[in-house]
Amino acid sequence: LRESLRDYIEYHLNISNQNGTPILRPMFYDFNNDIECYKSEDQYMFGSDYLVAPVYTYRATSRSVYLPVIDKQNLIWQHYYTKQVYKGGQRYNISTTINDFPLFVKITSNDIDTLVH
Repeated sequence: LRESLRDYIEYHLNISNQNGTPILRPMFYDFNNDIECYKSEDQYMFGSDYLVAPVYTYRATSRSVYLPVIDKQNLIWQHYYTKQVYKGGQRYNISTTINDFPLFVKITSNDIDTLVH
């Protein structure tokens, strides 16, 4: 995973170096108009495009994940591993294993209604 995100990490390290924007940050940093992002203490953003929802429970098979509303048109959330897509502004119960924890990325979609889970 880390190697596939090398350019992304380098880009965000440069931004952090230039203006102090943290690479790992609370969701409300990017979604300050979404009140649910202030309530979530166990999810965070990795740069501006990835949302991480770590699994803290031993042998968990699922966890609740809140996906913020994305203000820009034609952007939705996609689970990094399963490729399922989701609308923002909702909470989902996401299946998980040790190998495919809930990791979401913003993607562009021209036809959200046909793709959204």
